[in-house]
Amino acid sequence: MTEQSSAVVLGRCVEVRSEWTADRSDIVTHYVFEVRQYYKGNLGQRITITGLGGQVGEWVALYSGVPGFRVGEEAVLFVWTGPQGRHQVIGLTQGKFRVGRDGATGEAVLQQTLSAEPMLEPRNHSHAAPAGQLAMPLAAFRSRIESYLRNRAGGARQ
Repeated sequence: MTEQSSAVVLGRCVEVRSEWTADRSDIVTHYVFEVRQYYKGNLGQRITITGLGGQVGEWVALYSGVPGFRVGEEAVLFVWTGPQGRHQVIGLTQGKFRVGRDGATGEAVLQQTLSAEPMLEPRNHSHAAPAGQLAMPLAAFRSRIESYLRNRAGGARQ
């Protein structure tokens, strides 16, 4: 995901608004994030992530696997910028890592709830039982991204 992302960012959602598409065939939701840190790229101090689905009045559009956010939520996002300049999370829910705190140490920890969507996981994954949740200290995550980018710049691939 790092390779294909326009940016990898740590930010806090400060605004959520849904609207009809121009042709009124669907609903999209725009999530405005204040960026605290970039691990790759730079799209400015505030970015808007657009995702399919949302609610306008009594109309609701839901899409399986599309990540959503709420105001105040902090997350690390793998962001892809489309040809029309819209930013979106790459890999559906795979590109979203919520920031939480370790209860014992207070250390920032990234959490990712794995999707039950077969298209997002290896074919040999059994969907009979939930995949569970991934968790990793933010510092370790940042180190992995930085290491990958250094190795890529040096010609190595991971």
